[in-house]
Amino acid sequence: MATRNFAAGIAAGPAPGTFAGYTPRQRAWATLFLLTGAVMNMIDTTIANVALPQMQGTTGASREEITWVLTSYIIAMAVATPLGGWLGARFSRKTVLISAIAGFTACSFLCGVATTVEELVAFRVLQGLSGAPIVPIIQAVMLDIYPPKEHGKSMALFSLAGIAGPLVGPVLGGWLTANYSWGWVFLVNLPVGMIAILGLSATMRDTAGSDARFDLTSYGMLALAVATFQLMLDRGGILDWFDSTEIRVEAGVAAASLAGFIIISMGRARPLIPRRVLLDRNFIGGTVLSILSQGSIFAVMALLPELLAQLYGYPALQIGITMAPRGAGTLMAALVAPMMVTRFGPTRLMVAGVLMLAAGGYILSWLTLDASATLIVVSGAVQGAGSCLLWVPMTLVIYRTIPPDLRSQAAGFNTLARYMASAVGITAIQTYTIRLAGESHAQFVDRLQLQNLPSTMNEAIAAGGSSAAQALSAVNAEVTRQATMAAYVDVFAMMSVGMLLMLPMLLLLRRPRPGQG
Repeated sequence: MATRNFAAGIAAGPAPGTFAGYTPRQRAWATLFLLTGAVMNMIDTTIANVALPQMQGTTGASREEITWVLTSYIIAMAVATPLGGWLGARFSRKTVLISAIAGFTACSFLCGVATTVEELVAFRVLQGLSGAPIVPIIQAVMLDIYPPKEHGKSMALFSLAGIAGPLVGPVLGGWLTANYSWGWVFLVNLPVGMIAILGLSATMRDTAGSDARFDLTSYGMLALAVATFQLMLDRGGILDWFDSTEIRVEAGVAAASLAGFIIISMGRARPLIPRRVLLDRNFIGGTVLSILSQGSIFAVMALLPELLAQLYGYPALQIGITMAPRGAGTLMAALVAPMMVTRFGPTRLMVAGVLMLAAGGYILSWLTLDASATLIVVSGAVQGAGSCLLWVPMTLVIYRTIPPDLRSQAAGFNTLARYMASAVGITAIQTYTIRLAGESHAQFVDRLQLQNLPSTMNEAIAAGGSSAAQALSAVNAEVTRQATMAAYVDVFAMMSVGMLLMLPMLLLLRRPRPGQG
């Protein structure tokens, strides 16, 4: 009865003293189920990371191929995000959001029952395509249903969905993989998706559709550019980059498609990405910062499970527990971020966030083969807090000067940019780490002196036969471990410096006028 009355109250239209037609009670319930849908979507960007070693073992995939499980999902979401923004404007946000959650939930089931890496990647693509509208629509709705003076609060609440990824994802993924199988990291979405669908059906106010037209030609160009660019990155390490005809073709298609998208958009009266959005200095500056930070953060989160499994021999559950403090740091920062934005202003808070992200990367560069997990725990907590302190004020800055009627398109473009940054960051850093490990291995072999090996190994090598082969294999395995750790350490140090280089970007952002927050 309470649910029926509540739903009827929403259908009846705005009441006096409400914002966007929601009473405070209605807004609270709608927020709960909006965040439920966002959590399900966000958690899938991290929950699979912990299970990657097990997926690789059961499917027989190479290290490059298993990365596609992450990047295929992210890039599919990136490709479909602009379409999701238009669908939300054309057919109402509620209809599109509930349909997207339903499709995402169904595809999660398909991922959970996949038996080969080809099936898994294909279903992850479908999962990403169906789930693309979820985050930008929820973000736009959260801004609309709260008054401007509470936007800091609404974005802090929205950040809880992002927190669920690094906080719940690794632990839950590790526990499910250790106690059941890696397929359950996807099957767990089924009950969450059903709760979100039923809750939003009862609590979310519908919006009227519009006659907004969709520029299919420019969208096709953008989608082709995004897809071929990511395919080039995924395949480049396997095919030796531009020595391969396939890579050269993919690079050419990506460049030509992007150029076509820009040219077509310039000639459109109502382009796919509104000019008002692209000419907003705060939006573009904040989006660039989002790209740089998102790419680095997701690359670190993709590298750590491999490092812990390959070099430290951690099982899936222990990997998840070791990575969980990243989410705990984000949660603690989220509790104080709205207050700190009000007291110190967004710019100072973003500076603090960047410095913490850089410090976390620098801590990771201290790792050695015999180090404890303490460094990873501390680094994760610092970076988790830093990402929240950067993201909450950045979101306020990005959307401060965007008109409400353009927020869906702006959120869609920003989400597209962040998804692309995540996929490119994961692929680029993975590829660079593998290459750097190979170079370090060659250097270590050149410096290796057999007389410095333990006497038992020298005797086995001198004896020849199978004993020599076993001894040399053991030496090579140890050199590989040392070279791989050296590569990880160099990459973490490089990423720390890259974070510091983001600081001048803050000068691009306009400071708020008094009273703006």
